[in-house]
Formats: sequence, structure tokens, C-alpha cells
Amino acid sequence: MKGKYKQDIVERGFGKKYVEYMLSKYEGIDYSVAMVGYSTELHSGVLQAAEALKAAGFKKVEITKCNATCPAHGGPEVIGFSFRYEKEKE
Repeated sequence: MKGKYKQDIVERGFGKKYVEYMLSKYEGIDYSVAMVGYSTELHSGVLQAAEALKAAGFKKVEITKCNATCPAHGGPEVIGFSFRYEKEKE
């Protein structure tokens, strides 16, 4: 990774902050499994996100590389994650 984006993700702990923010948006989260996807490079921001999901209480956290659609639409260092939930908070 290069430049400011690397600084935001890695040095500022973006992976952890992203997880905390997104989890706050949902109710009835199923903490049995979460998936973390990355687009082009398994960088420390991805690992931060995985660790944050474990710290939040997920029993199993899988890391996987996304298909070509993710970097094509979101950029080369995209991080995303998924989990089951009952509903979004209003």
C-alpha cells in the first residue's frame, strides 16, 4: 500500500474503528461467525478488522480475498466484513 490511504488504514487503526462503527449500526447480531474480505493485499488493516471482530465476541472469524468486483468498484485496499443480524438500528 502507498501514501495517505496506508496511513489511514494501518497507522490510525481504521480496521478496528470500521468494525466498531459498523457493529453499532445493527441489532440482534449473531456472533457465531464473521467474514472479513479484502480486495488486493492482506495488509495489517485487514488483520486489525479481524482482531476487532474477535474482541467484539465473534466465535469464528474467517479472512478471505474478494473477487475482482470489490477492487474494481472500491479500490485496491478495500476491506469489508459480513455477519448475520436481525435488523439495522433506526
